[in-house]
Amino acid sequence: QRVTWLLLEAKLSGGTTLDYTNLSPLAWLEERMLVLSGPAGAEGLVSLDGAQVEVKVPTGKTPRVESVNGLTLVVLSTAMADASYAYPAVPADGDRVEADPGGWVVGSAGLDADGRPLPAKGWSTQFRIAVDGTATKHRTTVVRRPTAPRLEAWQTADVADHLDGSAPAYRSIPGPQAFEQLGNDFGYGWVHLELPGSASPTPAKTLAPGAADRLHVYRNGKFEKLITASPESPGALGPAPVSMRVGGAMTVLIDNLGRFNSGQRVGETKGLWSHLYAAKPVKLPAPRRLPQPSPDPYELQGWVFHQRRGDTRPAEGLVWTVKPTGRHPVVFELDKFPADAVLKVNGQPVAIWHHIASASFQRFLLDPADDGPFTGGQNEIELALFDPLPEGVRPAAHVRLHQTTANLTAKAKWSFAPWAGPPADDAFADPPAPASGKAKPLDQPTWYRTTFRVASTRCPLFFHPKGMSKGQFYLNGHNLGRYFIQTRDGEAVPPQSLYYLPEPWLNEDGDNVLTVFDEHGFPPTDARLAYEELG
Repeated sequence: QRVTWLLLEAKLSGGTTLDYTNLSPLAWLEERMLVLSGPAGAEGLVSLDGAQVEVKVPTGKTPRVESVNGLTLVVLSTAMADASYAYPAVPADGDRVEADPGGWVVGSAGLDADGRPLPAKGWSTQFRIAVDGTATKHRTTVVRRPTAPRLEAWQTADVADHLDGSAPAYRSIPGPQAFEQLGNDFGYGWVHLELPGSASPTPAKTLAPGAADRLHVYRNGKFEKLITASPESPGALGPAPVSMRVGGAMTVLIDNLGRFNSGQRVGETKGLWSHLYAAKPVKLPAPRRLPQPSPDPYELQGWVFHQRRGDTRPAEGLVWTVKPTGRHPVVFELDKFPADAVLKVNGQPVAIWHHIASASFQRFLLDPADDGPFTGGQNEIELALFDPLPEGVRPAAHVRLHQTTANLTAKAKWSFAPWAGPPADDAFADPPAPASGKAKPLDQPTWYRTTFRVASTRCPLFFHPKGMSKGQFYLNGHNLGRYFIQTRDGEAVPPQSLYYLPEPWLNEDGDNVLTVFDEHGFPPTDARLAYEELG
């Protein structure tokens, strides 16, 4: 046991002091019972109010119980401690001869709803030690885990009317707008674009500088690209422009992954609030480094992470000179930049970057056509640092610039539809039988629905969407949240694979309806239910 809590001169209660022990303290119950644990076979030392006791940690499954100065001392091995619980005192009632004073039980997997110890797997005997030191043995029978319910045949409902723009929920909008402007404060949203010109355009390196968080792009009803607005995994670089064709009838399923609950980006924008642009990278020169006082971030916000109003200290600014081509917007990116700063454009503060609270990656669209400080001529983009740049940091590794060359969606007709959750019952139908072998991914968002029955809710029931991709799921109309098992390309996404079905939402006297929205249409052929113990 590599780590042990050592308590020295610990006041317990009633004037009792634990002078020292080389065992790990586990519990102090009713001011009468001290429970300690350690490696099996270890020599334990315990001193209570000056009375030293030497106890050998038991190697079997029987706990050691001693009386020291009127206190009950219980010594357990680590394996015993892992199968131990404190159980509460129970008053006498008509079914009991006398009250149970409570105490400690070894060989338990937890307590039932009435506070009684449940048997633990691998323990045929429970040892119950009352706080007064009385120890009793009880033979146990471990209740076997019930057989998981069987999922009935799955039905499907497609979203073809959303992909082709014909769904009645669509309404015309003047152009790109954030979810907040559209009254779509959470969940997914659909944007449909009708673009003039060629139905088979040439692929272009495309940026969506105003987007959060994932855009599933479909062109003429077929999957085109998945655009992400942040790194896909911890440590990964921020997303680069994607090569895609923009033209014809296009639909975007926008996934909102949730908002920050603290830091500089509380209340950040979601949805798709900018056009799609063709873009190319611009090699930035090394910045000019200007010694200067730290900036005043309160010009932008009333509260700033780790800053105090009026504080100034020696710092520096990193300055780049940028002139856009043809008055087209530029996109400035910060990717894991390791210092805190205020982003300034031509001396005017426009944003705050915090190396942790900004979630490692941010894009800023700087458009000469907007009312902001960025112009079509020479511009100075500055990172006004709160402290000097750490030794060895190369800004070029964390700062990027893209020059847009065309607004690809400027002439599009835009419409929006909120994601309304599961479709009506009559939208579901039996799927066609696969031509051969297993059903294949449909490569478009798809709803799946099945039913099952449960005989008991004693054991926690979980859904394992094995073989599916990413989406949301519902139990009897209740939204259970998001699951994410694998990417569209089949790359596993750890760590979670089991998703809890809450007991209060289960019907014990009838059918339960499980409804799943899979973003890529991966079929639930291998999905199953499973009973799993918690702990």
